Amino acid sequence: MKMKRATQLTIFSSVLMIASMLVLYLFTISELEAQFSPMHLILLIPTVLFSCVVSALVIDQALNPIRLMISKVKAVGNMDFSKPLIIGGTDDELKEYVDAFNEMSQKLNRYIEQQKQFISDASHELATPITVINGHADMLIRRKDERPEIVDNGLEIIKSEILKMDSLVDSLLLLARSDSGSQAYTFEQADLSALILESIEEAKLVAPDFVFNAKVEPGIAANVDEYAIRRVMRIILSNAVKYSGGSREVEVEATVSHEIVNIAIRDRGIGISKEHLPYIFDRFYRVDPSRARKTGSSGLGLAIGKEIIAVHGGEIRVKSEHSQGTEFTIVLSQ
Repeated sequence: MKMKRATQLTIFSSVLMIASMLVLYLFTISELEAQFSPMHLILLIPTVLFSCVVSALVIDQALNPIRLMISKVKAVGNMDFSKPLIIGGTDDELKEYVDAFNEMSQKLNRYIEQQKQFISDASHELATPITVINGHADMLIRRKDERPEIVDNGLEIIKSEILKMDSLVDSLLLLARSDSGSQAYTFEQADLSALILESIEEAKLVAPDFVFNAKVEPGIAANVDEYAIRRVMRIILSNAVKYSGGSREVEVEATVSHEIVNIAIRDRGIGISKEHLPYIFDRFYRVDPSRARKTGSSGLGLAIGKEIIAVHGGEIRVKSEHSQGTEFTIVLSQ
């Protein structure tokens, strides 16, 4: 095994210092036991000077990586992620630290960029309903006396946009609290079978022209936040309805095996192309932005669903083919 560079430098410096101490020791013994001679001085002074100079150079070289690290830490502190930390020598014991630091720096950079994008997207999403509300409010103020009939229509539109904003703000707050670790969950033993069937009945009220086929094992229970799981069911069932295409059928199947609960929700709608699948859980991501605007989607639903299920120690899996439908599976431990 190769000896690492810093270890080599340390040993070399130590040997020089020991040699210097030995010369000093011999000089002292010679002075005590024999008469001092100029030869002692000729031997002592160059040895001590050489030892001090080489030791200083060795220590300076050993400190160079630390100086580089301090410089890079300061750069990251100033949000400069343009260059990675590079220290020469593949056998240097600092390499593991360098790799870990660069990985942390890259993750921090990605996180900051995601937060910037998140703020930009959130601002855009909030700006749209505010513009609509402001426009209709101005119209009502200007023309309410000329055309009283526009009041009711204008108020309905304003109310609709306010509800969209309320839903969006609620979603943004949940994600923000989740990021900061302050989102509160109440875990209790819950009857998931009943919860799933109740979620289906709720979906029927929203989409009465749809057929919901349920295959739910009775007596499925798990330690969950019931309100949060209902929210996830609402998100996925709503997506199944929104993107059903010409189909009007949704299947819901819930099973338990080896204390693992699987809740599958399948539709026969427009499906999701393979290139979009890796991103559908990203915040504000929309497969078809124009269609999302028509359905009122903010692009936050699946991100929220994934966050909630992750807090429960589970995951959401997805299988889909374009024009063939989509299947989301919620996996939870009992």
